Amino acid sequence: MCRAAPEVHSARSAMLGGHFTAGWNVLLTLRTNEFTEQAHVGGLQNHTHRMGLLLAARTAK
Repeated sequence: MCRAAPEVHSARSAMLGGHFTAGWNVLLTLRTNEFTEQAHVGGLQNHTHRMGLLLAARTAK
């Protein structure tokens, strides 16, 4: 069973732990370099993103 983490800006391993209840083990974190995206419709400024993948599994009870 896997669980997706909620959207987290500038996610780092230490920050991600708080989004999982006890009983989850983070197995893998991958992320892209930061990239700049143009402003969205109605937006005023370009903004920075980083995309990532986190894989976690339940630990044995």
